[in-house]
Amino acid sequence: MTPDLIAALAGACRENGTVVEVSEAWRSPSARLVAMVRAAGVTLVPASDARYAAEVGRWQYLRRV
Repeated sequence: MTPDLIAALAGACRENGTVVEVSEAWRSPSARLVAMVRAAGVTLVPASDARYAAEVGRWQYLRRV
């Protein structure tokens, strides 16, 4: 996605109160997209999407982004 498309997406999310989920297990969205939507003032929430109970709340990707 181009920066212009991400900016449009982030703007639409902000204007509509859309919350963007950041997935630990799926490592998505990308660090670039997370940074751009965060800079646009979009609310981000963590999601573990863990397959095993021991993985719930173990944030590695989320700490990096």
